[in-house]
Amino acid sequence: MEVKIAILQPFFDSPNEDFHIREVAKITEINHTTVRKYLQEFAKESILTVKEDKLYDSYQANIKSQAYINIKLFALLEKLRNSGLFEKMNECYMDYSAVFYEYSFALDKKEDPIRLCIILKDKKDEKKELHTKEIEKVLGRELKIILLTEKQFAALRKNESELLKEIYNGIALHGKMPVA
Repeated sequence: MEVKIAILQPFFDSPNEDFHIREVAKITEINHTTVRKYLQEFAKESILTVKEDKLYDSYQANIKSQAYINIKLFALLEKLRNSGLFEKMNECYMDYSAVFYEYSFALDKKEDPIRLCIILKDKKDEKKELHTKEIEKVLGRELKIILLTEKQFAALRKNESELLKEIYNGIALHGKMPVA
C-alpha cells in the first residue's frame, strides 16, 4: 500500500498536472516498470485518467472520482498520524477534541493549509502552546489551528457560521465533537 500511495503522491500534490511514467518514477524514486504497472492499474480503477499521445501517455488525477478522493484522504490522514501531531497535542492539551476539517480534498494545492479545530473543555486544559513548525515540515504544508473552548464552540453553534458547517463536515480525529 505504501508504494501505491507514494506513486500517487505527485497527483495529490498537483492534481491538475499531467505526469509521464518517467516523471513519476523520478519524483518518487521508484522503478519506472513498477510505476507503469500501478499507473495503468489506477487508470483502470478511474483514479487517474490517461491522455494518450504519439510518444508517451500521460496521467492526471481524476479529481471527480470518489476513489481518488478517498485515497487522497487516507494518505493525508496517515501523514498526520505519522507527523507527530497527536503526540504534540497530548503534550499541550489535557482534555480536548480535535476535528480535521479540510474539505477540498480533490482540488487543493500543496500550498493550501491543513485546517484543524481543537476544542478544549476549558481554557485551563491548555498546558502549553502548540508549536507546529516541525510538523509542518513533515507534512509539507502549513497547519491552521483554531483553538476553542466548549463555551466558545457553543456560541459558534448559535450563530451557525460557515466555519461551524466546515467543522461539522470534518472528521473527528480525537475525542468527541459536541453537537447538541
